Amino acid sequence: RNFGMSWPIGRSADRIEVALASRDRWLELAAAGALEATRSGSIHLAVDELEEQVMREFAGTELGRRLDATWVDRDEVRNLSPAVGSAVIGGLHSDAEVAVDATNAIASLTRWLESEHCVEFVFGNQVVAVEPGVVRCIDGSEHRAERIVACIGAETGGPFGEVFKQPGMRRSKLQ
Repeated sequence: RNFGMSWPIGRSADRIEVALASRDRWLELAAAGALEATRSGSIHLAVDELEEQVMREFAGTELGRRLDATWVDRDEVRNLSPAVGSAVIGGLHSDAEVAVDATNAIASLTRWLESEHCVEFVFGNQVVAVEPGVVRCIDGSEHRAERIVACIGAETGGPFGEVFKQPGMRRSKLQ
C-alpha cells in the first residue's frame, strides 16, 4: 500500500519536513546496500497557459525551491519522458522524488537488518502477549529483546489493545 515512491512534492507544506526526511532515509538505506532506491523525479504536465502560470509560480516559491521544482518547456518534458503527448506545453519538474524497488524492498531490508544490526524477524506466528523485554507467541515461543517493534497492520485488538494505551506508545501509518 503506497509503497515504492517517496513523493515529497505531493505533500502539504506543513508535512514537507517529514516527507524530505523520509526521502533522505530511503536514499541512505540504498547507499548502505539495504535496498534499491533511485532519484526518479517527477513531472506535472501543463496543457494550457493557466496551468503553466500556476506551475511557474509554485517553482518560484520557497517550497518549490526546496523541492528542486523548475518549469521545463515542451522539449525538455519530452526529453525527460518521451511518451508525453503533443498537447503538453511544458511542466513542473522536481528532482525530489525517489523510487524504491517495492517488489524486493521488504525482503532486502529484512536481510540487511538481520545481517547488519542483528535484528530478529519472526514471520508466520501470532503474538499473544507483549511485556517489557519479551514477546510471547501462540506456539509457546518467547522472543527477548531490549527493543521490541510489533508490525501489526490494522489490528487494534488482541494483545495490542492495552499496549497502545501505555505511555510512550504510538501507532503509525503510511503517509
